[in-house]
Amino acid sequence: MNILRDFIATSVQVAILISVVTIIHEMGHFICASLLKRKVYEFSIGIGPIIFRKGIFKLKLFPFSGYIQLEINFDNKDITYLKESILIFIAGYILNIIMAIISYPISESISFYIIIFIIADCIVTKKSDGKMIIRMVREILVQKRSK
Repeated sequence: MNILRDFIATSVQVAILISVVTIIHEMGHFICASLLKRKVYEFSIGIGPIIFRKGIFKLKLFPFSGYIQLEINFDNKDITYLKESILIFIAGYILNIIMAIISYPISESISFYIIIFIIADCIVTKKSDGKMIIRMVREILVQKRSK
């Protein structure tokens, strides 16, 4: 019985940690986009049915994912615009790294899981922040070579 109880307790802790890390990550994008005066259309935390909605904010039943729908024009080739867009995508990681540093004295394992989240988000999904950053950096490099 102790094994089952420990498994359930650990699973709940990991689920809570993933939710908190996701919220903080998405807040990084939201704050940066707002400071750069970019239009944010939606701030959504979770997957599944919506359980709470207020303005642009949505909370879904399972808070293990999230996204910010914002004004990003991939056809805009202006270097300043592209650099600002990269900053918006990086902002989520920056807040996660700050969270990992702050949580390290409390628990090394929490910091470890946050770093794993950052790595996974960079490489795993089709529309990950990392892939968007690479796309915009590539465009900047193409423009600089053309000059």
